[in-house]
Amino acid sequence: MLPAQVQAQAKAHPNRTAVAMGHDRLTYAQLDVRVSRLALRLRHRGVGRGHLVGVYLDRTPVTVAALLAVLSAGAAYTVIDVTDPVSEGAGRLAAARPDLVLGAAPYLDELRRHGLDVVDVHENVPGDAGEPPRSA
Repeated sequence: MLPAQVQAQAKAHPNRTAVAMGHDRLTYAQLDVRVSRLALRLRHRGVGRGHLVGVYLDRTPVTVAALLAVLSAGAAYTVIDVTDPVSEGAGRLAAARPDLVLGAAPYLDELRRHGLDVVDVHENVPGDAGEPPRSA
């Protein structure tokens, strides 16, 4: 499985660049941490085998981490191109009926207006360090 291969590289070569897009870079160690944390958030939201996750993100190293996190959680993903108008992309996502959508600013409000359950991939939440999220 691809996430396991990334984890193995993180152990063997933690400081090597894993993903680079422009000036944005993630080492294998950084990528592994992001994948693990987001996969945990997805699992706590009930995402796993048999689920579909929409991905509406700009092309950055964080997007690669998001895709790997979905796979790590056992789910499938569908990616919508953010170069189209947000309302069109959100409409396509709504038609796909994903269980959850991974997004980021500036797209979050428009995605939610289409009735989509959206997780901000940049949001820090309790449980990001590995423990389960706390109830309010």
